[in-house]
Amino acid sequence: MVIGEISHSNSLWADVKVYQDHCYVSNETGGGVDVIDLSDVDNGNVSLVQRLTLGGLASVHNIVIDEVSGFLYPVGSNLNGGRLRAYDLSDPANPTFAGVDGTAGGVYCHDAQVVTYTQGVYAGREVAFCANPAAGLDIYDVTNKSAFVRLSRITYPGIDIPHQCWLSEDRSLLYFGDEGDETNQAFQTRTMVFDVQDIDNPVYLGEFSNGSSAIDHNLYVKGNLVFEANYSTGLRIFDRTDPVNATEVAYIDTFPEDDRTDFVGAWSVYPFFDSGTIIISDFNRGLMVVTLDLASLKLTKVGDTPQLVEPNAPLGTGVRISELTGVIDGATPALRVRTQGDVSFTSIPLTAQGLGLYDATLPGAPCGDTLEFYFEVSDTQGAVFTLPVDAPASLFETEAVELVADFTDDMESDTGWSGGIAGDTATTGQWVRVDPVGTGAQPEDDTTPDPGTLCWVTGQGAIDGGLGTQDVDGGFTTLMTPVLDLSALTRPRIIYDRWYSNTGGGAPGADIFVVDISNNDGATWTNVETVGPTGPGTNGGWLRHAFEVADVIAPTAQMRLRFIASDVGSGSIIEAGLDGFEVADAVCTDINTCTADFDNDGDVDLGDFGVFGAAFNSMTGDANYDAAADFDADGDVDLGDFGVFGSQFGRGDCLDG
Repeated sequence: MVIGEISHSNSLWADVKVYQDHCYVSNETGGGVDVIDLSDVDNGNVSLVQRLTLGGLASVHNIVIDEVSGFLYPVGSNLNGGRLRAYDLSDPANPTFAGVDGTAGGVYCHDAQVVTYTQGVYAGREVAFCANPAAGLDIYDVTNKSAFVRLSRITYPGIDIPHQCWLSEDRSLLYFGDEGDETNQAFQTRTMVFDVQDIDNPVYLGEFSNGSSAIDHNLYVKGNLVFEANYSTGLRIFDRTDPVNATEVAYIDTFPEDDRTDFVGAWSVYPFFDSGTIIISDFNRGLMVVTLDLASLKLTKVGDTPQLVEPNAPLGTGVRISELTGVIDGATPALRVRTQGDVSFTSIPLTAQGLGLYDATLPGAPCGDTLEFYFEVSDTQGAVFTLPVDAPASLFETEAVELVADFTDDMESDTGWSGGIAGDTATTGQWVRVDPVGTGAQPEDDTTPDPGTLCWVTGQGAIDGGLGTQDVDGGFTTLMTPVLDLSALTRPRIIYDRWYSNTGGGAPGADIFVVDISNNDGATWTNVETVGPTGPGTNGGWLRHAFEVADVIAPTAQMRLRFIASDVGSGSIIEAGLDGFEVADAVCTDINTCTADFDNDGDVDLGDFGVFGAAFNSMTGDANYDAAADFDADGDVDLGDFGVFGSQFGRGDCLDG
C-alpha cells in the first residue's frame, strides 16, 4: 500500500535513512539530499521539508546516520572528492554542516558505518568504518567534527572496488564487500572479514564464499547471521558462528532469470525489524517483503568421521552448534554412542570449546566392532535437534580394524605411474612428477614428510609465474597407477592425498576432477569419486581420501586407478595434484577367544565380573539386560550363563594374534 509520494531526482539508485521522525534520501544526479517529514505518516501524510544543498551539495551515493550521536554522514558526494562529511541533526529538519575529512591521504569514501562506543576502551568515541575504493578499509575517529583522525588503513588480497562494510553486534568483527572483484578478477562472490577489536590495528582474517558468480552489494549483520543483497542471486543469508567460514543457510533469488555477473536484482536488504520481517530493494522487481523461517539451532559436523579406526583407540569428534533464532540449553549437548547391534545408546556430554564448537571422545572399540553415534542438543524452549537430522534412523559410524600396509608410494621415485597418457587432449598442464612451483591454484609442497619433495601435479610453471602458467588448458590429462595386485588381500583399502582447484579464471566452477578404478587392467572403468564442479574440494588444499575397494568393484590382480583433470569450459584455471598413495588391508590380527572378556583387554577379571553381575537375573526387555552376557542367547542371563562365565574367569590369554 502506497501512503504517500515525494518526487525525486532521476537517479539510477537512491538510498533512504531515517532519524527520529525524518528521513533522508540520496541521489547520484543532482539536487541535493531530500529531507522528508514522517511525523504524521501513520495518518498517511508525508511532506518534503527541503532539498539539502548546503555548501554546494548536489549528488550523494549513500547516507550514513549514527543515531547515538545524532550526526548524518553523506558518502560519495560531489564535494571534497567524495570524502566523508558530517552534518548535525540536532534539528532533524535542518541538518547543519559540522565537518569533513581533512586528513593527509584522505580519499573518496564509497560507504561506511559510523558508531558511537558506549562502553569498553573506546567509550565516548565516535568511529567511522569506511569502504574506500582507493585504499580498502579506513577507520576514522570522527568524535571531533573539526578534526577527523584516521586511525588505521588496511587492505586485503585481490582488492578491486571496496564497496560496503558492517560490524558484528559486539563490534569485534567487520564484514566487508568488494563490488569489482567478480567482474574484473573473476572471483566468486566473496565476503572479507576483519578483526577490529583494536581499531588502531585491524587484522584481515580471511574470506568466505557461497561459490556463486554474482556481484556482492550491501550486507548487514544481525546476531549470528549475515544478510547480503548480492545482485543477480538475490538475498543470501549466512550463519557466521564460525566467523571466517560462514555458511549459507537460506536465500531467496529475486532475479531467477540467471546468476549473471551484472548489476541486476537485489540492491539492498533491511533485516532489523523486531518482527523478523525482511525487506529487499530490487532493481527489477521493486520492494520485496519476506520472512526467514530457520530452525532454532543448527548442527554442523566438524571434520570427517574416518570409516576405519585403530582397535581400542579413542577417537575425538566434534560438532558446531549455531544459535540461529534460539538459545542452546547448556545442559543438553551430548554425543550418543553404541556398538552396532546394540539397542540402547550411551550418552557422553559434549564439552564447549567456544565459538559454537563442542567436542567429545568416542571410546575405543575392539577389533571388528563398529561404533554408531549421533549428536543431540535442545534449545531453551525444549525443542530437540540432532545430527544427522533424522537420528537415530541415520547415524555416523566407524569400524575398528587394523590397517596393514601392502603398497605405499610417496612419489619420490618412479614406481611405474603414467602421466599424460596417449589420447589425452590437454594442450598444457599434462601430469608431471616434480617438486611443484606453487601458485594461487597449485601446491607449493607435497604431503610426505621431509626430505620428501616430489608429487604429481598438472604442469610445472616458472617461479613467480602467473596463476594460469601451465595449468590444464584445452582438454583433459590423465594420471594412471601401475597395475596393483589386490587378489590376496582380505579387505583392500586405497588411500591418497589429492589437490584440485577450479575456482579461478574467467569461468570458475565449470569443470570436474574424476577418479576411476579398473579391475581388468584398464579395459573398463568404474567411478570412485567426482570432485566438482562446485562445492568441497574445489578450491585447492591437500585432502586425504580413502575408500574400501569392494564397495566400488571386486578386487583382482589387475587393478588400476586413473585421475583425470580437464578444462573443457571457457578459460578457467584448473590445477590438480596427487601424493601419498597407499594400499592397505583392513584386518583383525588379534582374535579374542574369550566371550566373557567384555572390555576386550585380553583377560577375564573383576571388571568383567562387574558387567556380568549387573546383567545377572535379567531378561530381554529389562533395562539391565546385556546380550553380551547372555552366552546361550536364550533371552535371559541365568545360571547357565554363569557357568560359561565361571569357566573363563581368571584367563589372561584371551587375545590370540
